[in-house]
Amino acid sequence: MNRLEGKIALITGASRGIGPYIVRAFSREGALVIGIARNKEKLINLQKHIIEEGGKVRIIPFDLKETHKLKVLVQNLKKDNMNRIDILVNNAGIEKYTHYADNDYESIQSIITVNLLAPMELTRLILPEMLKRCQGNIINIASLAGRKGVAYNSIYSASKAGMIKWG
Repeated sequence: MNRLEGKIALITGASRGIGPYIVRAFSREGALVIGIARNKEKLINLQKHIIEEGGKVRIIPFDLKETHKLKVLVQNLKKDNMNRIDILVNNAGIEKYTHYADNDYESIQSIITVNLLAPMELTRLILPEMLKRCQGNIINIASLAGRKGVAYNSIYSASKAGMIKWG
């Protein structure tokens, strides 16, 4: 029997970087994976591969910059009998390599929102059910850039430092 059989794993940033590998790993262990990412086309492609491998996956195109819509997303999961999230993987992350002075406010806000505020809000919305059941796991993906700043990527580094200190 697979270690995660019967478990539901919600994974953000499912379509790029290490996201697809995380989705595949959880799927191979028997979890029903809910993959969230902005890129619908990449999510559909990932879903196709997971199903071909015999896994169970549900995809949700969603932009984590829209943190005000996370509550509705979680409510919709509950309506679809997905109210028992056993594992939350806060993996989504964006970065912009540029000199700090060349960033505009919107870029700064986007990076901080996706990399730090969205994981905090999603955790805040999902954690109460985990606590009620006395069961669940939350995995926050950070970066070594959060421990030691990276040139031309200071906002990303700051957001990941926040993730390390918070999580």
